[in-house]
Amino acid sequence: MYWGKISSRIALHTDGRLLGFGQFYPKLERCHLARLIIGPAFRGQGLGFRFIAALMRYGSEQLGAEAFSLFVMADNKPALGCYKNLGFKVAAYPEDDLLLENCLFMVK
Repeated sequence: MYWGKISSRIALHTDGRLLGFGQFYPKLERCHLARLIIGPAFRGQGLGFRFIAALMRYGSEQLGAEAFSLFVMADNKPALGCYKNLGFKVAAYPEDDLLLENCLFMVK
C-alpha cells in the first residue's frame, strides 16, 4: 500500500508536546506536502511557516525535487496566508480526479 511510503515528520516542544505534523511524497514530479497541521495552542506564532519551510527543505533533499505542491481548503485563511508567504500560488489541478469542493491546489 502507498501509505507506507509516505514520509512523516513532527515538531516537538522542548517539553515533549507535539507542535506540528506533516507529510511529503512525490506527486506530479513535485514534492507534495500533505496533512500539515500545527497544534491549536501554537498557531499564529510563525511556527507553521518555519515547520513547513523545514519540511520543504527535507522533502526536497529526500526526493530530489525543487518544485512543491499541496492542497488547502479555500476557507482556511490562516493556512492560505502561510502558504502564500512561503511562495505558493493557486494553480489549476493538472488531473481530473480532484473531488473535494472548496479545495485549492497550490504550487511553488
